[in-house]
Amino acid sequence: MIASSTTDFIHKKLAAIFAHQILHYFAICFARYSNHTRDLVRMGTSFYDDSQSTPEQRQADLQRLSVCTWAFVRAMKRHLSPEWEDEEDFKAELYQRLDPGQAQAILDAAHRPNRALFDLSLAVEQLPMHFIRKDEMHKALTIFEDNLGSSERLLTSPVPIFYNRHVARFLFVWLSFLPFALYDPCKESWNHVMMIPSTAILSLFMFGIEELATQMEEPFTILPMQAFCDKIGNWCDEIVGWKDGDNGIYNKPLGSQGHNSVYFESEL
Repeated sequence: MIASSTTDFIHKKLAAIFAHQILHYFAICFARYSNHTRDLVRMGTSFYDDSQSTPEQRQADLQRLSVCTWAFVRAMKRHLSPEWEDEEDFKAELYQRLDPGQAQAILDAAHRPNRALFDLSLAVEQLPMHFIRKDEMHKALTIFEDNLGSSERLLTSPVPIFYNRHVARFLFVWLSFLPFALYDPCKESWNHVMMIPSTAILSLFMFGIEELATQMEEPFTILPMQAFCDKIGNWCDEIVGWKDGDNGIYNKPLGSQGHNSVYFESEL
């Protein structure tokens, strides 16, 4: 009877957790952030038309693309975290990696990730490439906006507070009466002493499940999001440093510049 009640309660609690699809949405959102940030910078680096720019300008344009991509992810992390936990670090990192004016504009924005995404859009527009290729890069920015909305839903749609309170009260009452149910099963022990460790262990597990469910309602504060942002920044910085021929293999004939007429109408 006790085992059946405990199992039913655990199943109901876990079902409630997964019914809200918190872990599912979180995994999808952050996998897309990771994949599409790298894909965006890869496209910008490989699509860049060297014939319309100098090596110095190429480096500056792609570095801007890299830091703006990082700034969006970092602003998203700050947007989803408590102010007391991340505000000062966020300001310091922005001023360290961005121009002061751009950093201040993001800090002053009512919705900082949107401002950072706007800056990223301008960085994409600045890149010299065919408009069809540029449209492909803007599609990745649309995915960023969609993922941001999904993350905000996780933050703003927690489990109702009365549900958590009801579960806590149920646990307290259930565990309070548990020693009475254990009295007869523990009669073989001296003075029913085995009721004490049995009740303690069951209480630890049950309250642990309740706390686990509460933490999963808002995963942004318990997962290593700062490391996630740092990795994206490092990946983007590495990708923009690559160029055609740096591995000894050239996709264009030596001595030629730019692309052929398949990509640029101006060469027709």
